[in-house]
Amino acid sequence: MIEIRNVNKSFKTKKVLNHISLNLNNQTYALLGPNGSGKTTLLRIITNIIQGEGEIVYKNKDDTIVSLKDIHIGYLPQKFGLFKEMKLIEQMNYFACLKDIDKDNRANEIQRVLEAINMENELDKKCGDLSGGMIRRIGIAQAIMGNPDIILFDEPTTGLDPEERLRFKSVLSQLHGQCPIILSTHIVEDIESVCQSVLVLKNGEIIFNDNLENLKQEAKNKVVEIPLDECLNMSAKDYYQIRIFEKDNQKYTRILLLNDIHNIQREYCEETLEDGYMYLLKGLK
Repeated sequence: MIEIRNVNKSFKTKKVLNHISLNLNNQTYALLGPNGSGKTTLLRIITNIIQGEGEIVYKNKDDTIVSLKDIHIGYLPQKFGLFKEMKLIEQMNYFACLKDIDKDNRANEIQRVLEAINMENELDKKCGDLSGGMIRRIGIAQAIMGNPDIILFDEPTTGLDPEERLRFKSVLSQLHGQCPIILSTHIVEDIESVCQSVLVLKNGEIIFNDNLENLKQEAKNKVVEIPLDECLNMSAKDYYQIRIFEKDNQKYTRILLLNDIHNIQREYCEETLEDGYMYLLKGLK
């Protein structure tokens, strides 16, 4: 378990994290928030890459406190690179050495994590010849290598095609319940079916900490689909436009109602995760 106790962080005069307190157990958490909300900073503080005010406490299953030096953290940072002149097998052995994986187990562990990302047949390829999506997949592989006590993914699906996004979800599903996992993203579809809890960061503060269904409920009776031209009669502060689509040869728009508007015909739509998330960001809460 991870206990985050009243963590604050500022860069010069800018407050990036403001009184963050969380208890994270052995489940998969989505960390949602727009760019600049503090997601990466929070992950870097948990890994002790940077320091902040407050405490990060790591505990075993029996509730005893564990020193950071005895914790194995798997981490995929937002910016991840490889040694271009190394072959992939050399790079993976390098990661295995850094993680203190026993020599007798390295080959099997490297095979296991590369199979998880569908790159077990690329061992002799130079890292400099890998595509951006492949490099991101290697980042996922090294993060799960060695069965860490905590796994942190910062925007893991950037550059992945739809098939590889599904494969990443499969990897997450297999890891479910083994340790605390945090998936930081601003892409809501990444969290469906793989995360049990959602944390939403806005301006450095946690504004939501609950399950996926309750995130949807944030937008209950707030979503409507109306002809696009009806928006011309509405104030921009009263709604947020989610998407435009065509129906019956007419353009419609799906919108979030941010204020109580009486002059439109309402037929509320079933809310989605994205609706709930955007209402938290754009609404009056």
